[in-house]
Amino acid sequence: MTLQYCRTILSLLFLSIISGCVTETQKIPDATKPTFEQEKFLEKKSSIKLSSPEAYNNRGTVYAEEGQYESALSDFTQAISLNPEFSGAYFNRGIVHSKLNQIKLAIADFTQAISLNPNLAQAYYNRAILYLQQGQHELALSDFTQAISLNPKYTDAYLERGVIYARQARRELALSDFTQTIFLNPRHFQAYRNRAILYLQQGQFELAIADFTQAISLNPNQVELYSNRGLLYARQDKTALALADYNQAISLNPEYAQTYYNLGLLHLKLDDREAAKSNFQKAQQLFIIQDKTAEASAVSRLLKTLGQ
Repeated sequence: MTLQYCRTILSLLFLSIISGCVTETQKIPDATKPTFEQEKFLEKKSSIKLSSPEAYNNRGTVYAEEGQYESALSDFTQAISLNPEFSGAYFNRGIVHSKLNQIKLAIADFTQAISLNPNLAQAYYNRAILYLQQGQHELALSDFTQAISLNPKYTDAYLERGVIYARQARRELALSDFTQTIFLNPRHFQAYRNRAILYLQQGQFELAIADFTQAISLNPNQVELYSNRGLLYARQDKTALALADYNQAISLNPEYAQTYYNLGLLHLKLDDREAAKSNFQKAQQLFIIQDKTAEASAVSRLLKTLGQ
C-alpha cells in the first residue's frame, strides 16, 4: 500500500518533482499464532477473537492493503491499547491516517513511532513527506537527513532532500543528492530528470542533454522529457533533433501546452513567424483550458509583440 503524493512539472522553468510515496505498512510475525496467511483467512472469515497486539497489527495490515481503512485503524488502535509501546502499530496507523488525508494524526503517529524506535528510518521519511505537504521544508529536510543517517542507502530520501535543496537554490547539494540517488539506483529516471534541469540552470547543456536522454531511455513515455531536450537541441541549433523531440512529445500528449510553446520559439528562431504564432496560439488555448493563467498570460504578451 502506497500513498501517491507524486507531483509532476509543467514547464522547463521549474524543478521537476516526483515525491517518494509513504511506505508500506509493516507485518509483525507472531510465532505463537497461526502463520500470517492462515491468520488472514481465519481472523477475517470467522469469529475467532484476537488476543495479541501482533495479531491485531497483522489483521490491520490486511485491512489496509484491501482498502478497508476504518477497520485497519480500529485494529491498529487496539494493538496500541494492548501494547502502548508497539512502535510498528503507530507506524502503520500513521500510514492509514495519511491515506485518509488525516495529516496531523499521521504526523503524530509517526512521531510516536520515532519516540519508541528512534532507528525507524521509514518513520522519519514518511513524516518528512507529510511535512512537505504542509510546506514545512526545514522540518522535512531534517527528517530526510535523519533517515539517510540511519539508512545511507535510502534512495528516495536522497531524491527528496535533493528536491528541497534545489528549491532553496542550494544547487551543489541538490546535484550531490541526485547523483547519489543515481549511484544507488541507476534506473531512477526521476533523478536523471531532476539533475538534467539543474545542469540546464547551470548552463551545462551537454550534461543536461545526456541526463534527459538517459531518463528517456528509462521512461520513454514521459512527454516533458522530449519537450525539454528539444528546447536544448534548439538552443544548440540542432533543428532536426529539436523537431523530432517536439513531434514525439506531441504524439505522446497532444494536450501538453509547453511543447507547442517550445515549438513556437523554434519557428521564431527560424524566422517563420506564422508557424510561431500558430504554435503560440495552440499553447495559449491549452494553458487556458488547463487553468494555467500565468502561462496563458505570458504567451498572450508574446503574441501581442508578434502582432496577433
